[in-house]
Amino acid sequence: MSGDIVTGKCACEEVKFHVRGNAITTLACYCPQCRKASGGSGHLLAIYDTEQVEVDSGSEHLGTFVIEGDKTTSGHDKVKVFCKECGTTLWYKVNEGERTVVITATLDADYEKTKPQSEIFTRNQPSFIPRIDGTHRFEGMVAPV
Repeated sequence: MSGDIVTGKCACEEVKFHVRGNAITTLACYCPQCRKASGGSGHLLAIYDTEQVEVDSGSEHLGTFVIEGDKTTSGHDKVKVFCKECGTTLWYKVNEGERTVVITATLDADYEKTKPQSEIFTRNQPSFIPRIDGTHRFEGMVAPV
């Protein structure tokens, strides 16, 4: 993604936000938590420094749910941030809030600009989901970002 501002929103559009600048990286994650949270084979994600992500409107509609490290495949706590009105997961806070992992489907960017650079937890990837061309693949978690 470019260094520009990219807007995003939840499904009901009560929460609107933007990200500023380039993502640290983009990922496809097939861990069990992402599979369950997405209702599909996993999440497509863009990782930002937390200060790059700002809520423009609707912060009163934001809810959080802490997934404790003993229940995550990575072993680290994950704070899920979602819209309380429509239930859309917008992002996760990781590394004690240092990083914000945005669900790329919530961004108003051209999806091609958020193409994953890596695929993680590929050991959990369903056989009917093909490898994404040009990505780095990891059977588990990559080094903390």
